Amino acid sequence: MHKVTIGMIVKNEKKYLERCLKALKPLREAVDTELVIVDTGSTDETPEIAEKYADKFTRFEWTESFSDARNQTLSGLDSEWYMYIDADEILEDAENLIKFFNESPECDTATVIIKSLMKNHLVEDSAQESRLLRIYKTRPGMKFTGIIHESLDAPADNIVNIEASFLHYGYLYENENERRRKEIRNVSMLRRVIDENPEDVMGYFQIAEACYRFAADDALRYWTKGYENAKTAVCEPIVKYCYSARLMMFFTGQAMFDSVIMWRLNFDEDLKNDTEIRRPFYPEIEAAYYTGSAYAFLTQCSEGEQYAAAFVTKDENTPEFCSEKAIFWLEEFIRLYSEYKDGKFDSLDNQYYPVVNAKQSSYEEACEELASQYAKKKDYIKAAFYIDEIDPNERFELFFEVMSGLHDYSRIKKLFESDIKNCTAAIINALRESSERKLILTAAVSVYPEDNAQFSYFDVALKFEENRIDTDNLTLHESLMLIQYLSGLIDPKSKPVLRKILGKYIDSVYLIKDEVHYSDEVRNALKVI
Repeated sequence: MHKVTIGMIVKNEKKYLERCLKALKPLREAVDTELVIVDTGSTDETPEIAEKYADKFTRFEWTESFSDARNQTLSGLDSEWYMYIDADEILEDAENLIKFFNESPECDTATVIIKSLMKNHLVEDSAQESRLLRIYKTRPGMKFTGIIHESLDAPADNIVNIEASFLHYGYLYENENERRRKEIRNVSMLRRVIDENPEDVMGYFQIAEACYRFAADDALRYWTKGYENAKTAVCEPIVKYCYSARLMMFFTGQAMFDSVIMWRLNFDEDLKNDTEIRRPFYPEIEAAYYTGSAYAFLTQCSEGEQYAAAFVTKDENTPEFCSEKAIFWLEEFIRLYSEYKDGKFDSLDNQYYPVVNAKQSSYEEACEELASQYAKKKDYIKAAFYIDEIDPNERFELFFEVMSGLHDYSRIKKLFESDIKNCTAAIINALRESSERKLILTAAVSVYPEDNAQFSYFDVALKFEENRIDTDNLTLHESLMLIQYLSGLIDPKSKPVLRKILGKYIDSVYLIKDEVHYSDEVRNALKVI
């Protein structure tokens, strides 16, 4: 008997298969494994690659069912554990898997982390992490069910979460045609499922997922029908919340924020009446995120706009109310996301609901919005708490708003380390109207190294603001720095000084007093005075 059987089904997988199998080598060298690969009709070099690595390689005629193919990997199973992966999943580090199999803990199943590299209708470029059941203690009668999005029918009462991750490349398509072919194939297979069984609750969910990109109206119809079925059918209690959260996602994408709020109310009403769910569950993460995002948008709407339908009373149709709700729900999302990262959610839920927004980029977007909402309320301490959680790139204006509110510009160091060019531009822009120029310049001088081109500019400007420079005896370099600095300020008091320094500089540098010969800095300064 082997310790582990690794089962795979493949078809035209030459792009990633060898990388996948090579990545398994450390695991296979450390643990007694059997690699079983079933080919369902490859026409490329996939069989040749598979046969180099597999202990068992067989061909299987495709039956329009992924479960039928998967079940071939269970044929003659003779091992303590069964693990299945796909050919486009690359194991990042085998150490924790090796430890798990060698220690053989008392459990029925185990999860691994799948990091799906994605660029599709649900998320932009990112690595979407999900915890999925992929490892099972073997027992008689194990089999996969479901013609697509198949799952292994085996007890899962005692689950261990393994900190082992696979990079999944399956959603990175070569082109739109490849993506479309896969989506159409999935939709065709799933339509058969619901045609044969109109009460199949999860079939509606899966077909909506598959057709959302190219047939959004159909997706809406399937999600809505699935929700209605889930309310009445005998199914897992979580399923109706899965539909509500996906509908909230759909209406967020359509900028129909009143509908997002209405589905939030449905979600809460279902939960209030639910006697079965008494634990955190995945759709709560998504629902909180979309609700907070919807209210954040509604803070920008004036009273009486078309979004009024989302509210119960007139008092709720105000930016202040929406701001409070946005803060509440985005902070709830952050709390739930933190619990998710700590492994406090039931991994079994993920077979019903693949989460979209339980990821770092959504966390940062929520933190950015919270920082913005608190800044509007002049609560800069809370704004700073959230702004410290985000990458400053493209958020320089918000950083300076919070720093100004705190009268503390030490975060310039973080901006500098993130993006020197944009940091410089943001500092110069902040200096134009700020009454705290000394604080800003002091922070800038402390961050920029002396060999940096901007250091002398900030250094000379700081000396000027602190009256540590003699404007009657400037070097040409100092004069040019001050001309640039003073001409960028919105400050009438600086104009006489600028006029004086500029006049001396022109007299010293230019023999012919004609704007045609002047530098851009000098011409810009002349426009100011």
